[in-house]
Amino acid sequence: MFTSKHIFSVILAALLLSGTVVSCGSPAVEETESVLAAETVPAETEPTLEDEIALQYADADYAGDDFQILSIAPGGKWYNNVSPTMNEIWFESMTGEAYSDAVYTRNILTEELLNIRIKPDYAAASFPEFEAPVKQRVLAGDTDMDAALGSLSFTINLAAAGHMTNLFRVDTMELDKPWYDPNIILNYGYKGEKLYAVTGAYNVYDDLSAPMILYGKQIMTEHGLQDPAELVIEGTWTVDNMMTMAETATVDLNGDGSMTLEHDSFGLMDNGDILIHFMEGAAQPITVRDSDGIPVVNTLTENYVDIAEHIFNRVIASPGTKTDSNSLLQPLFEENRALFYVSILACISDYRDMESDFSLLPMPKHSEEQENYVAPINSTWCTALSIPVSVVDVERTGTILNVLSAFSLNTVDKALHEMLLGAKLIRDEETRTMLDFVMANKQYCWGNGYNWSGRISQVLRNQVTSQSFTVASGMQSISASAVADLQKFLDSIEKLP
Repeated sequence: MFTSKHIFSVILAALLLSGTVVSCGSPAVEETESVLAAETVPAETEPTLEDEIALQYADADYAGDDFQILSIAPGGKWYNNVSPTMNEIWFESMTGEAYSDAVYTRNILTEELLNIRIKPDYAAASFPEFEAPVKQRVLAGDTDMDAALGSLSFTINLAAAGHMTNLFRVDTMELDKPWYDPNIILNYGYKGEKLYAVTGAYNVYDDLSAPMILYGKQIMTEHGLQDPAELVIEGTWTVDNMMTMAETATVDLNGDGSMTLEHDSFGLMDNGDILIHFMEGAAQPITVRDSDGIPVVNTLTENYVDIAEHIFNRVIASPGTKTDSNSLLQPLFEENRALFYVSILACISDYRDMESDFSLLPMPKHSEEQENYVAPINSTWCTALSIPVSVVDVERTGTILNVLSAFSLNTVDKALHEMLLGAKLIRDEETRTMLDFVMANKQYCWGNGYNWSGRISQVLRNQVTSQSFTVASGMQSISASAVADLQKFLDSIEKLP
């Protein structure tokens, strides 16, 4: 007679050994083969992570209860950058597509182990619309909502308003485990005591919101340039070295004496946030944490202004740089009329049909003395898990999120790389290495994507529109209000449990 845990072990083997997470074969055939394989596994085989989780939660049983996660609708803004069905919560069945099959597998494993049924609640049509339904449900005392997954910046706004649970107080989440991102726990763990959102193996938009620099292999070869990936590995991928290449690839193709999007070739392209992007890549975010773990404004220091001036002179004022809207810049890259293009990983699929080869790079260092490359996370695109304060049994929610996250390591987290590496551009080993550089150096900042920091961001954008360097005076003019606004924001956090 089979026990429920024995049935779980067979399902586990069928799903994880079948290869359906990363292949397009017939799920029915593969699952049958997997069950047969599971019966012949030697007794001395090392226990897998899934085995350990199954053992740890062998006595957990939630009697078939629903577990409701509020999130963004499939294909909603900005999920639509990946696909019309993209979401991070739930898929109805196996499809043979790597990512959706991984989510399905992760969910089935969790449902069978804990005896629950995951219920997606697509209450928001887009990332920017995530905040309102969560707030409404919390204020209404909705106890059906067990967890939320939405934009990090909006989640922290909800936390500051008192609508989110301090995850450091939820013992069952085991936040020191590898399925949670230690970077967000460090950077968003206010004073090491309060944490209201977490990222990790469960979701993928925390990774897809990381910046990268796309580069075209054809234009690189045409100009006889060294592959910049070699500089990354050597530790010499810097702003100066990048711009030397960019200026070489900047050409007045029609010889009319003017550089236009319609006719010419550019070395570097980015939108109006170019100075923000390169300052963050230079390890100079808008905020840094002080010795007490409290975010403080970083843009008022002399070092920040000096680095900003160097980037302005070398990047923004360079004839090799073109700034405009992404909709106007993207065609140039596809037509091999741009060497470098700053984007985020979520937009890679836009180039899936590009005929020429291309790859990606991390943001450049300010100088070789900079210790690491930095991948500053876009907090409005980044998704994060949270527990609304209306949840009655937070320990139950913590257990379920912990199991979902653990089972995500060998399913969703691996499928993320298949999603990225399956694109035409990055099937080579070199690009896998570049992707690792991006993923390993994610940086979360309290000033990225928040209303209080709008004045600071505008000063940095003004450098692009005015084409004159006024960061020192601009920051000085808004310093008092920026510091006061951040303090008001942090005062709200300070009052929270």
